[in-house]
Amino acid sequence: MDIGLSNRVGVNHIIGAITDRTGISGNEIGKVEISADQSLVEIPKNRIEQVLEEMKGCKICGKPTHSVMLAAAQRKASRPSSGTNKGQSKSGRGNSRSDFAVKNKARHAN
Repeated sequence: MDIGLSNRVGVNHIIGAITDRTGISGNEIGKVEISADQSLVEIPKNRIEQVLEEMKGCKICGKPTHSVMLAAAQRKASRPSSGTNKGQSKSGRGNSRSDFAVKNKARHAN
């Protein structure tokens, strides 16, 4: 998708748009990676054509979007080497309570 962090888009916006437009479950959507100007979304192979067709003309956060399917080699090349949502789950939260514990421990170490 040609929408990303520069458009103030979050994972919840992308998943919400896909599930609302296509009727597929959020559980069917895989990893979502958002960079400054694009987002990569893993969709099951048997749903790709449906998602591409039904997302035509879709707006996310008021911005028209364009979705295309990328081959595996293209996906790897388009991923930033250090992702902006590194260590985040689909919900955008940290992966575990240990994230909090490490930050909290460092703050109180002095």
